[in-house]
Amino acid sequence: MSNLSFIIIAVVAVLILAGYLLRTYSIPSGARLPYKKRAPFLSAAERSFFGVLKGVAAGRYEVFAKVRIGDLLYVPGREEERQSYQNKIQAKHVDFLLCDQQALSPVVAIELDDASHRSARTRERDAFVNQAMNGAGLPVLHVPARTSYSPAELAARLDSAMTGAPAGAAPPAARSAARSAAASRRR
Repeated sequence: MSNLSFIIIAVVAVLILAGYLLRTYSIPSGARLPYKKRAPFLSAAERSFFGVLKGVAAGRYEVFAKVRIGDLLYVPGREEERQSYQNKIQAKHVDFLLCDQQALSPVVAIELDDASHRSARTRERDAFVNQAMNGAGLPVLHVPARTSYSPAELAARLDSAMTGAPAGAAPPAARSAARSAAASRRR
């Protein structure tokens, strides 16, 4: 077989492969995509906790739900295994995130631990997330899922997570913020 015949066959094969890939992986203009909206966005337990968390954080922090860890942490460009480390966090999220109100800088991540957090796989995931977040300087607070939450207790646990102090040693500002939140919920 001559070189010209080989080149022609190779070009035809590449064109056939390219056509197949374009048909397989392209989305026709105006095509109906298979995505559906999740409703509700938060589970009942998450919605309950979110309401209390917003009250405790009011005036101090902004509260965000279901934030991807890949949007919170990054791997510096010079790291040898940068992409491998980035892939480990890309599809994970934290349940809630408190951010500084002015700069919207992350202050503390919150995981609402329901029954699924008892499995070995989830415990392993939680340990990895804790290690990654704490290593980056972003504390993680794990809160057991309950039917109700004490604003004062949550405020104390948040302050403890942010300062590294024991949960019983909440600063006075946290106690007054919790009392304010509890009073406004009663109104």
